[in-house]
Amino acid sequence: MKKVILFLFAAALFAACNNQSNTPKELKGISLNKQTLELDMGDSYQLVVLYEPEDAEEGAPKVIWECTKERVATISATGRVEAKQKGRATIVATCGRFTAECKLEVVTGGSTPVVPPDPDKFSVTPTEIKAPAEGGTYTLTVKANIAWSATCEDDTWASISPDNGDGDATITVTVQPNTVEKADEQDITFTAGEFTMYVTIKRSAQAAVSKFVERPFSISDKQKVVFSQGNLQYHCKDQKWRFAELQYDYAGQNNRQFSDTYDGWIDLFSWGTGDDPTFLGGAGIDDKETFVDWGKNTISNGNGGGWYTMNDTCWKYIISERPNAATLKGFAMINGVNGCVLLPDQWEQPEEVNFTADATKYTDNQYSAVEWGSMEAAGAVFLPAAESRDVSTLTDKGGVFSSGWYWTNSPNGYDCCAYMVYFSEEAGAIRINSRGRSYGHSVRLVRNK
Repeated sequence: MKKVILFLFAAALFAACNNQSNTPKELKGISLNKQTLELDMGDSYQLVVLYEPEDAEEGAPKVIWECTKERVATISATGRVEAKQKGRATIVATCGRFTAECKLEVVTGGSTPVVPPDPDKFSVTPTEIKAPAEGGTYTLTVKANIAWSATCEDDTWASISPDNGDGDATITVTVQPNTVEKADEQDITFTAGEFTMYVTIKRSAQAAVSKFVERPFSISDKQKVVFSQGNLQYHCKDQKWRFAELQYDYAGQNNRQFSDTYDGWIDLFSWGTGDDPTFLGGAGIDDKETFVDWGKNTISNGNGGGWYTMNDTCWKYIISERPNAATLKGFAMINGVNGCVLLPDQWEQPEEVNFTADATKYTDNQYSAVEWGSMEAAGAVFLPAAESRDVSTLTDKGGVFSSGWYWTNSPNGYDCCAYMVYFSEEAGAIRINSRGRSYGHSVRLVRNK
């Protein structure tokens, strides 16, 4: 019997070591194969992401592409640029916490090339304005010995005065406040004779702010709770706890850096590790026998104590047994993050947004950060699909994760397992399941109402 046990332990240890050797390299940064790009209207070009180091690509998050001016060009989910209209734009690739940019200029096909200004005849300084979300007033200096004119691409949020002249001038640029949580940019185009010059205005996004309001959820026919404002997070080096600042925030690939010395936040924990949050465990080895609730800790933005982890019975009541349960849940995508929405017992749908109840596709309910603010101000709860961790490896390598796993405080009939809440499009529902205690799952706390 002892030989069998030793053999099984050795096999498990070998598998763990072998898995560790195949762990993808940590991503240090990204760049693009082109930093500047000029295309004729109607042309296209395939941008390529370069990873640092090269072999970090396998475990890297999914790349998210964006074009700052969709009227100038579009960018596909794979990085293909399609030139639409004359102008300039920036193509931005985001991979986890890293970004890379390509400056794009679209010119009219077959036309006379744009002639850059001759500093002795015409110049404008500075060539870039960086405005905060609050906007502001800025000054440009024109040096010219010929007639010139200037126009803004979008005069709804930026204006210039004067917009023409015959010589030197001082121009006032007024940038209006940005009211949305998305940055934008535009060009002021100067022309003087045969010369063309651009001054770019970059306006920052309005900072995302949680509008979460606590509303009661029934966990039985006699008891109600309220959810925390976001998933529980832990700072390894500083040994501090907090709730995510926004409901759709999660640590993602940072959970691969699970150690007491990691200077960052993690949010996937093995079962019952309220007193040992960096515990990794392993399949069938040293699983937690006793549950220690994460709510016992001081949570910096917890607005007092009383937080705890619900059992599987309470979760089941919210999901499927409370009155009108089917109409009070549904899959959704918020600010590009997949997840599941739970609505409070007394739900009043905001007029400015819609909600498809019991939706099983993330795209059935899509909200921008601003639109989601209306939902959470009415008490909606969002459980982001933050995936799970198997020792120090995330089970999904994509940057936009596809499934959510949330611990309950309930062990099941096996010493190495416990109950958790699980959802994915593949499963087609949110439900209670069971899994090994060493896996790292999300934690969403509640307190009694």
